[in-house]
Amino acid sequence: MQRLYKAFEPLGDSKPDWQVITDIANRLGADWRYEHPADIMEEAAMLSPLYAGVTYERLEGYNSLQWPVAADGTDSPLLFTDKFPFSDGKAVLYPVQWTEPKEFDEDMIFM
Repeated sequence: MQRLYKAFEPLGDSKPDWQVITDIANRLGADWRYEHPADIMEEAAMLSPLYAGVTYERLEGYNSLQWPVAADGTDSPLLFTDKFPFSDGKAVLYPVQWTEPKEFDEDMIFM
């Protein structure tokens, strides 16, 4: 995970993405009260054990963390060195059949 920084101040009445998404959610009936992106990161860390130790401050200055992140901020840059999280410890892989890409349909654009 990395923290990104804005390239320039929002123009005119434009807003950062997190505020736009919060406004939309609230218009749809949510009661989101985020005042800063750190509030969103705090909630994500509280709800997901994989993000338990992620904080806005730990990601300061382009520092990065690799999930899962323990509550103390210790991350796991290399996963599954001994076994996979299945009862036999083996990976579960499924082959897929190649399918031709669908054609672009201008009617599918939502505005």
